[in-house]
Amino acid sequence: MRGAPAAAEKCARAFGVPPGDDGRADVHGFHVYPARMHPRVAAALVATFSAPGELVLDPFCGSGTVLAEAIAAGRRALGMDLNPLAALLAGFKARPWTAARAQAMLTRARAVVAQAASAHHDAPRDESEWFEPHMLRELANLRGQILREPAGEARTGLELILSSILTKLSRQSSDTRIEKTRKQLARGFASRLYLRKAAELAERLSAYGQRVVADTAAARVLVGDARRLDGVGASTVALVVTSPPYRGVFDYLRQHERRARWLGLDLAPLLRGEMGARRDRDRGGFADDMLRALRALARVLRPGGQAALVTGDDALVRLAPSAGLRFVAAATQPRPQGRREHLLLLEKPR
Repeated sequence: MRGAPAAAEKCARAFGVPPGDDGRADVHGFHVYPARMHPRVAAALVATFSAPGELVLDPFCGSGTVLAEAIAAGRRALGMDLNPLAALLAGFKARPWTAARAQAMLTRARAVVAQAASAHHDAPRDESEWFEPHMLRELANLRGQILREPAGEARTGLELILSSILTKLSRQSSDTRIEKTRKQLARGFASRLYLRKAAELAERLSAYGQRVVADTAAARVLVGDARRLDGVGASTVALVVTSPPYRGVFDYLRQHERRARWLGLDLAPLLRGEMGARRDRDRGGFADDMLRALRALARVLRPGGQAALVTGDDALVRLAPSAGLRFVAAATQPRPQGRREHLLLLEKPR
């Protein structure tokens, strides 16, 4: 720990996660997404550094962990991400779910599977090499029936269920390994897995909805660039809780291009502007990108507002003064393979 003692102690407490907690409770365990902040850390930071009704922003919101925990705690929540899949997933999860609405989505999922059994729809282009022929047909028919559903909450859920099972049903080794492998998958398995995931999601949404403070609004989620934060008003945010990209570790474009193809999402903004991507590890400019992001945070934070950043690079502390932010405190914890992770607390001067 370092910095202001009381604030550093709060950071250290927020950073702690009980052994054995894998961070997959209720809504957080539905759809794989790399480098998620642990929900307990997100919840602790929101509770410690903001008050009910205040606006919490995550400018790198990913799958919506911070947003979901913010509205569960009765805060207003705003998220942004360049990845449209992230925005879709975060916006779907971070809302005050009820058991009735979750059940309605499950009912529609069952209808889609029943209708797909006798349907004939085309698969997205360039996908045949990644799926066994019978699996490609099953998934194409499911997708085609989903696209016939009216736009809205239930259809978004149906799309995300499909997204959540694609890698398992493909020849792709895993979400983080793109090479092909042989998988023995029986006919009808795609539909059975889809229904199982739909039932699981309905249960998770119902459980999560019980945690959300009454009368809390759904999170607002934008597809946008954290280096600009277009659409976020100046001096409107009480607290930023986020985990900025780690340089050269992940490549969200590559990991999500299959899902985007099946869901009809445009990843062009991610291709042009993803920060810290593994494919660009030798390209300079990451520090400049982070400085621009910190300056954007300084613009939208209200005077006295704070930013809690979970990062593998505490060099952000050195960038903070140039962005108009002051360092308050930090806590550090060990990570696998000898790495360390830092929780940095910054503040916009009053």
